[in-house]
Amino acid sequence: MPERVLDQADPEAPRLVFDWDPDGGREAILLRAASGLSGTVEIAVCPHGAGPPACWCRPPLPGLLLAFARAHDIEPARSIVVGAGAAHRALATTLGAAYVTVP
Repeated sequence: MPERVLDQADPEAPRLVFDWDPDGGREAILLRAASGLSGTVEIAVCPHGAGPPACWCRPPLPGLLLAFARAHDIEPARSIVVGAGAAHRALATTLGAAYVTVP
């Protein structure tokens, strides 16, 4: 379970809740997800429309996570990506991070 993996992580480590939200309607869901996490939690959203990625922020591209890692001096390869599909798995693989699937 992702909760167990995060429980084993450093409770003071910053966390990022991110998503692709081209229609702008997922903020409440992200805030709810973030409310269950301890420590510093940030939310990042890729607002770009559907179709081929025109940015570096939409998974599986690593822009949101790399910006977060840089801001917090985090080594991406020591991170855990908790995700829901192939794009998140590819993102974790690209960064050399661990990956856990949300059930």
